[in-house]
Amino acid sequence: MSEVTLVLGSDFLASFAALPKKIQTKVTKFIRGFKQQPTSGAYHYETLHTRDTHLRSVRIDQEYRGIIYKPDTENMYILVWVDNHDKAYTWAHQKVFEVHPDTGALQMIDFSDIPKPQEKELEQQQSDDLFAEYRDRELIKLGIPEVLVPYIRTLKTEKELENAEGKIPQEAWEALFLLNAGESLQDVYNEVLSRQEEQELRDLRSSLIHVDTKRRFVVVTDDDELKDMLSYPLDAWRVFLHPMQRKTVQMNAKGPVRVLGGAGTGKTVVAMHRAKWLAEQIFTQPTDIILFTTFTKNLASDIRENLKRICTLEQLKRIEVVHIDGWVADFLRRRSYQYTYVSPNERKDSFDEAVMVYEGHAQLPMQFFLDEWDLVVQQQGISTLKGYLKSNRVGRGRSLRVDQRKAIWPVFEEYRSMLDERMKFEFTDAARSVMRILDESLDLLPYRSVVVDEAQDLDEVTFRLIRSISKNRKDNEQNELFITGDAHQRIYGRKIVLSQCGIEIRGRSRRLRVNYRTPEEIRSWALSILGDSSFDDLNGGTDSLKGYHSLLHGANPEMCQFDSFGEEITGIQEHIQSLLESGEDPESICLILRTNELVQRYCGALETYDLPVYEIKTHDERTDPGVRIATMHRVKGLEFNHVVCAGINEGIIPYQSVMDRLDNEETKKAFELQERSLLFVAVTRARKSVMITSFGNVSPIILNQ
Repeated sequence: MSEVTLVLGSDFLASFAALPKKIQTKVTKFIRGFKQQPTSGAYHYETLHTRDTHLRSVRIDQEYRGIIYKPDTENMYILVWVDNHDKAYTWAHQKVFEVHPDTGALQMIDFSDIPKPQEKELEQQQSDDLFAEYRDRELIKLGIPEVLVPYIRTLKTEKELENAEGKIPQEAWEALFLLNAGESLQDVYNEVLSRQEEQELRDLRSSLIHVDTKRRFVVVTDDDELKDMLSYPLDAWRVFLHPMQRKTVQMNAKGPVRVLGGAGTGKTVVAMHRAKWLAEQIFTQPTDIILFTTFTKNLASDIRENLKRICTLEQLKRIEVVHIDGWVADFLRRRSYQYTYVSPNERKDSFDEAVMVYEGHAQLPMQFFLDEWDLVVQQQGISTLKGYLKSNRVGRGRSLRVDQRKAIWPVFEEYRSMLDERMKFEFTDAARSVMRILDESLDLLPYRSVVVDEAQDLDEVTFRLIRSISKNRKDNEQNELFITGDAHQRIYGRKIVLSQCGIEIRGRSRRLRVNYRTPEEIRSWALSILGDSSFDDLNGGTDSLKGYHSLLHGANPEMCQFDSFGEEITGIQEHIQSLLESGEDPESICLILRTNELVQRYCGALETYDLPVYEIKTHDERTDPGVRIATMHRVKGLEFNHVVCAGINEGIIPYQSVMDRLDNEETKKAFELQERSLLFVAVTRARKSVMITSFGNVSPIILNQ
């Protein structure tokens, strides 16, 4: 007898997650026993009177049943649902499982969701349906089940197509979405065809290797894997990847790779799975290390915790997760460098002193000197007056004559001199020191690959450093650099051009277009916050979100404007209380503010209502009870069922105290766009709902939303 193949469906894990804890324990025990002896009479197999004759029910206890798909000719069992007896039978009644004859993917068709076309609709469908220009056979080749083609012919509007999502297999809906968005039939077909590379047969067993099957079914290979899946049944990202995600994770690249994608498309998930795949399949020696880096310490901490959910202990030992500033400081510390990073307060005090040597006639604000230092001197590595006189100042918004530059330069010389005296350095100086060391000595580092997340927040100097790290090993010829980012979410830094940093990505760029987290209503509203601004693609081009869409639908964001702070707090408290009373866990709700000062103010106000509040500072440990509260910067990379963006007042977004320090319209425009992106990031943390609150004068960014 051949070995038993046990498969879990994504719907099974979702239904399992909704069960009471006591029943989950019983189901877990059942699965472990079932995997060892699936034909035991103890499971009370029952044939169901359903559309699909291969569906069976098995007994969990007197009240609960599991639904299993059992093919006739395979020693295979697919667990597809678990629920109360009557609900389980109702769920199974109109479900059909079949391998698509063209694509080879295992699909589930839910006939209870498919309205039967009326005779009048059938008569009209050839002339005015949304896909009238395509023949039935062409649609079927894209992965649409033949039985659903008459239903597809009833779709007349884009809204009806949106409503069809969830009623047909996801890959079929995505193909229709792309056609309707303007993609050519051949391009969409090529995308479908590219997902069949590993597969030749069109039977059930071979369908399990199809990437479209893997987005909803997973073969259980060992008990530890099963335990992990049942321990985190709602964390679908751990197990089920979209075909484009999986293809991107597993691409064997002869050079750097760039991955773009809007909020919620799973860029960080892809980056984490990429690190796991490299450690598991490509760089497998005990000395092969993968460096996973990003901009902030907090995000690195979140990634480190999430990697524990998908990696073995051996793999984790070979994936080093650290934010780039920390990596640089540690590298220099191990080489006995005595300098330490200058703190923000030390930096401000030193510049205050340095500006006193300025003898120019034009009155320049302090912010001008800070920006000129950061955006011109440091970014271009200028160390002499001659270099400054030749510097490129495009985008600074204020032109400077030669005599003005000569008057300004002593300020920068004085500031650098003070840093040296105090044995302090900025990250840019530290990064360049590391690059010099790496360029002089190859094979200093153990890294076989570098994975970079949130690339849009890193600057040019940082990417030159990352390139030096990835090239330090002489034997690094493939898969050495993997970069994910989205300029729409840039909340630090400025535009970068990877090719100018020695990173060539031509032919190795991928784009993720499916939002798995945020409902379409919230996604589209969040995009409107960004206005008509253009965004870069991290390599000198323009990024387009064409085809970017959400798999989910829900309520529109709710905007509430109050007369006073007290009324706003009351409104927020009542909203949160209603969510808790509806069954939501407090840990799934997050109150998001612009600044740390506002976090403390709102936190104190809510505590007067005896509402448990947990401030996210470093890693968000979900075992700590309480409604989450955090700054907009801190929630980067996190997600919650419900988000409340509070205090969205005039003067807060954009932050007026910073805006007042900016000395020209160019920098003010850039800062406002950064503030819009910050709010965009906050709103798109939501899985289910968003509430936007303000008191007094509302922020102009959302005034006309």
